[in-house]
Amino acid sequence: MKHGLTAQHITLFDECAEDFEAFHAELVAALRPKGAIEQALAERAVLCAWRLRRVYRFETGLFRKARGTWSNGTAETTSDVAVVFLRLASNEDDLSKLSRYETTLERSMQRALRALERRQMFRGEGAFAPVQDKTLVTSPESGESKASYRGRKQTERHAEING
Repeated sequence: MKHGLTAQHITLFDECAEDFEAFHAELVAALRPKGAIEQALAERAVLCAWRLRRVYRFETGLFRKARGTWSNGTAETTSDVAVVFLRLASNEDDLSKLSRYETTLERSMQRALRALERRQMFRGEGAFAPVQDKTLVTSPESGESKASYRGRKQTERHAEING
């Protein structure tokens, strides 16, 4: 990795550094950053995406923890999801905090991706690695596919920007 952070600084005790490195390499390759600023934006997006993966594990852990309770000196476990949800919602608001954490990460990742895409479009590179849009919703004017229409419009915008 070219960034200053190593997988050991990013991964938690239950994560594998090699998994992060593979995840990082795949996403950076798809984002195709050029230059230090684009690299920093891509890093930000990748780190947020990695941290977002944790949110699902955290949520599962919260639900697992809330399943158990003590009653009359013995441990009891419930299989009633509604009971577990009520326990989580009423105790220290852990679920709400996790939801805010997830929202913050998603927004940060989206901001980095939008900024990266704007820089790439400005230098004429266009958007990230093309994604196959298999929906064949057509535009009413021409009957062309949605993906074809977007591609044509993007090409026209590039021509306007680059003169």
